Amino acid sequence: MALVSIELIDTDTLLGIWQIDEENKGETVRQRERNAVLRLLHAMTGDDSLTIGHQPDGKPILDGRFISISHTRGYAAVMLSTAQEVGIDIEYYSDRVSRIASRFLRADEEAPTVSSQIVHWSAKETIYKYFSAQKLQFADMRVTPFCVAESGVLEVENLRTSQRQRVQYRVNASYVLTFTLM
Repeated sequence: MALVSIELIDTDTLLGIWQIDEENKGETVRQRERNAVLRLLHAMTGDDSLTIGHQPDGKPILDGRFISISHTRGYAAVMLSTAQEVGIDIEYYSDRVSRIASRFLRADEEAPTVSSQIVHWSAKETIYKYFSAQKLQFADMRVTPFCVAESGVLEVENLRTSQRQRVQYRVNASYVLTFTLM
């Protein structure tokens, strides 16, 4: 396992990415993902005594901090803030998303390419985590039109509250990363 990056997003928010590149005999995929998240958390904070708890709905919690976690084939991502709610998602880059696009795209959303479809999927996963108490469904979120680039900002509308939330995204050959904060 290897640290990919730790980035200061603003004065009180860190974003980290860890590559899960080795298999320990007897370890399940879930255990590898969990270990990667813990190693990344420890690398981000310098504190290897931290443990992640979970609320009854499954949302991760960490005393005194806001945390969001994601993992996908080969990668784990953590967003950590001392001052504000955060949301993050990471998805490995694959055309598999095209087979299920109709499940998460609304009729009023346009995503003609694999890249745009993965960004839509990932942005909605990020917003789902950000507004976790609302338990939004894909139909409750609308990604406003945008042009896919290597990185950018888009908006996702929470149709239950008419609130728009900015989501930053990054696309590369290995994964798509999306994240949001206040």
